[in-house]
Amino acid sequence: MTALLFGLYGVLMEDRTAEGCRRMETAAGVTDIDRMWAAYHHLRPAYEVGTYSAHHWWEDVAVRARAPELDIEAAITADWETMMNPVYHTVDAALKLHDAGYTCGVLGNLPLCIAERLRDSQEWLAEFDAVIFSCDLGVRQPDPRAYAVAVDALGSTASDTIFFDRNPTHVAAAEAAGLRARLYTGPNDITELGE
Repeated sequence: MTALLFGLYGVLMEDRTAEGCRRMETAAGVTDIDRMWAAYHHLRPAYEVGTYSAHHWWEDVAVRARAPELDIEAAITADWETMMNPVYHTVDAALKLHDAGYTCGVLGNLPLCIAERLRDSQEWLAEFDAVIFSCDLGVRQPDPRAYAVAVDALGSTASDTIFFDRNPTHVAAAEAAGLRARLYTGPNDITELGE
């Protein structure tokens, strides 16, 4: 049977909301929030593949943002707390397909700090056959090695795996790696498989 691989944020988990971004900005306590976000996004890929500890990464964000006032501990906490909101109807739809016999997995770009908390707080993750995070692999999407590891963890082949993600870059990379990739637009994309 076909294996199903789900992207994490934007599919099974909510992306950080505008309110969550404001909470991050308040927690960090920086004067120039634009510079903080620029540093955050520039340095994030290395954080997501496990190059940095949370504390070290936020220290580098503070240096790059020229924000010595950045409250590192508060920023670490706000970073993970604002990334813990599941999209339950999509999770339920994916798990129904799992119960129907599909092999199902999750693939996401996450730093270890957030991945550990996600695994601890979202018990439904344990119901999937494979949960693969970039911090465990040392590579992140759209690197083709991430998809190869995910397919292997599912015990499938690329051509027999359907990948759902809301990020067009990830969808294109998965397709180039041989997966049957679909741009996720909503829960109907998943539920139609069970019909």
